[in-house]
Amino acid sequence: MQRTRKRDLFSDPRIFFQIDRHVLHVSQKIKSDSELSVQKIVHQILDIAQTELEKIRAIWIWLCNNIEYDVSGYLGFSKKMHTPQQVLQSGKGVCSGYSSLCQEMCRQAGITCAEVSGHRKGIGYNLGQSYQHKKSSHMWNAVQVDKQ
Repeated sequence: MQRTRKRDLFSDPRIFFQIDRHVLHVSQKIKSDSELSVQKIVHQILDIAQTELEKIRAIWIWLCNNIEYDVSGYLGFSKKMHTPQQVLQSGKGVCSGYSSLCQEMCRQAGITCAEVSGHRKGIGYNLGQSYQHKKSSHMWNAVQVDKQ
């Protein structure tokens, strides 16, 4: 099977207008829910999603608009939020918190998702710097779309 390139999945980002609008609308409605769960969120934001790509987009939009980066935890001033429930309850998380919540949301949506550890290039990175033999410093997610 020939691998589909990311840019071949969709030709125009405007195809996500309806799903994005839906997720943002639902997010406002459920913010005050005291018994908010991953399952409830996924069920509501995926209500109109038709494809795997739309489901993944809905999850991504929800995460981007409802979870903030935990700078205090990252800097060591407070406990880091790692687990999906901690991130959901606090509304913030470090990279592993985002990735674990994303993975759980994908699992609830029936989307194959894996957490991927690696190195980020940010403050302190120098061009050509080697990460060989260094502990991972960041987390991302990889999702499967159309069996790829």
